[in-house]
Amino acid sequence: MPSIEFTYKTVSTGDTSLRIPAYVHYAPPSHDPLHNASLLARPIVLIFHGGGFATGSTSMIPKSQVEALMRLGFVVVLPEYRLCPQVSLEEGPMEDAKDCLRWARDTLPGFFASEGILVNKERVGAIGHSAGGALALSLVCSSGVSRVFTTRSATDKTIGRIQGNLPDPPSAILDFYGTKYFSDPCWLRPVPPFSSLTSIPPIPESFHTSPVALTAPPVFLLNTKEPNFSDPRTTYVISGLKSGTLLTDAIKDCNIEKIEPTRGLGAGFPPTYFMHGDQDEMCPLELSERAASELGGKGGRANLRSVGGVGHGFDVGIGPGEELFDGTVMDGLSWLEEHV
Repeated sequence: MPSIEFTYKTVSTGDTSLRIPAYVHYAPPSHDPLHNASLLARPIVLIFHGGGFATGSTSMIPKSQVEALMRLGFVVVLPEYRLCPQVSLEEGPMEDAKDCLRWARDTLPGFFASEGILVNKERVGAIGHSAGGALALSLVCSSGVSRVFTTRSATDKTIGRIQGNLPDPPSAILDFYGTKYFSDPCWLRPVPPFSSLTSIPPIPESFHTSPVALTAPPVFLLNTKEPNFSDPRTTYVISGLKSGTLLTDAIKDCNIEKIEPTRGLGAGFPPTYFMHGDQDEMCPLELSERAASELGGKGGRANLRSVGGVGHGFDVGIGPGEELFDGTVMDGLSWLEEHV
């Protein structure tokens, strides 16, 4: 399936500029499962990777999900974003996520029109894994005062009301074990099994003043599954997980309430599907249960799927033909297609 690298924004970093890429995947018209692809405008979906806002890259996003979304007719956008702690969570990952959503709506329809493919900028979904789940939810609100916008639904053409302070939030959100409720005490506790590590090297003094990164090597070595301590970012991330400081270090001195991803939950919040393993030690299931209950209790549309016997990142490394993918992950992806 074709994919194209775009630069969705450029930021100034002192004397240089940093180009931030997004990788766009799509099915060509001749392979589109909806047949008359040239006559049907495709929806867009943005997928944000995890990594505690401080590590990772789009290479972490399961290829099986990207391919499934293309089969469902989506144009799939995988954005990199600036990693903490060289930039704060608000000024880096969250700002980049919002800019990518705006770019996707403003740029992709015109580009694909020249390729003979129609793209519907009104039908945009967002998916996030772990920290990426927070970025997906944050597309509804910025750090300003929350208010309500009137907007047109892309699915039933009726007028709906979106609660938040951003005029064009996603039509629907799929949150895989996402980070949320930043003030919850769980984020200040050591995370098993990192809490038992005793041989973590010191973080180099130069790390915090090093250039802003967009990607990072895997935290764990593929051959041994041991931490990749040759990379200072791995040392930083694992130290933060061990001490319970990773999230607060990313937030820096920002008001937590202003950047809380769930603060816009209400009757007009986009329909949201929370999918979470019941054995998750990194990000407790209770956070998704709380979000689904709050959203539903305030009149919004919330789905919650507690996946039995699995932990954080349960959807990584699985694909079609496996029960966990076909019966669980695909349920969320199909739900998204129905709700954008």
